Amino acid sequence: MRYYLQEGNPIGKNQQGIKEFMERFGKFLTTTEDYKVRQIIDTTVSYIKSSSTIKQMYNAKIQFYRWDGTNDRLTCKICRSMDGRIFKTENAVKLLEKIENSDPSKLPEIKPFILKPQKGKSDTIKSIFAPAHPNCRCRMQAHFDDKSINTTVSRPDKVEVNDLQKELEEEFNNLSNQERINRIKSHLSATWVAKTQGGQFDFDKEHLKDHYKKHKKKFNFLTLDEYVKQSYEVIKNPENVYVQKHKKYISDKKTIKTTKYIFEKDRKIVVVNDDNLVITSYHKLYDEYTDYLDRFVRTKNGEKDKSENQQGNGQQNIPEEIGIIKIL
Repeated sequence: MRYYLQEGNPIGKNQQGIKEFMERFGKFLTTTEDYKVRQIIDTTVSYIKSSSTIKQMYNAKIQFYRWDGTNDRLTCKICRSMDGRIFKTENAVKLLEKIENSDPSKLPEIKPFILKPQKGKSDTIKSIFAPAHPNCRCRMQAHFDDKSINTTVSRPDKVEVNDLQKELEEEFNNLSNQERINRIKSHLSATWVAKTQGGQFDFDKEHLKDHYKKHKKKFNFLTLDEYVKQSYEVIKNPENVYVQKHKKYISDKKTIKTTKYIFEKDRKIVVVNDDNLVITSYHKLYDEYTDYLDRFVRTKNGEKDKSENQQGNGQQNIPEEIGIIKIL
């Protein structure tokens, strides 16, 4: 591990570090393919970094730490569900001691990989530091409470109470006030780089350019850069924040779930896809809407959404279930 930790070398094919690893540990592996060896090394390095960070925080008398999901377009849904959660440093040290004093074969029982997104309370989670899974890129950060913001989990008036709505409310009620604040702040790392229909990432930002052309007159922005900068200002200092879940029924056996965060300030709306931290829209509300919730309820009931120039959810061909909560 010295080759990676102390010398800072990256993982890659035919590197000296992999050759040395295979010479020492190859006989213990069931497969010796490069990708599997790199996965083992990457995951082990992640564990060593997490354990070292936790012990340093404990020695510095830092009582709590925050799970940092890295938050970029490669962050998986499992790590997004862990992002912002807060854990006691003392509990993590106890878990580390238990791991170090136990037979290695017991590791899957003591600290199992996280196999699905977590929706329960943080104190019910068994694996409380990275790696959450093979190739996990998450980090542990020192945490200090921010008591200047009070979040909530409220159901807006006139919203249909369906299973998705109940699931959404339960998920966010299971988070502490500070964990909800951390979830909101994580969207400052969102980007305008979206996936195209072919599955590739749009590094030329055609999606952004389309939205800029569509809304620049209403904003009176002179440049694309100004449009982008102002979208982040809304995320940074919102007046209201909503979380919206969509469940589309593609067929009897297939459904697609997405989660969006909606940031509102001075009648300006920024929509962020929480699943990949991509900004999908920045626009102004039309005068006929009092706020985002007013627009949501009216378009859900079939009205045309004038702010985005598309049909309301009630007129979509694909059956869809929607839940929404206000958290700020």
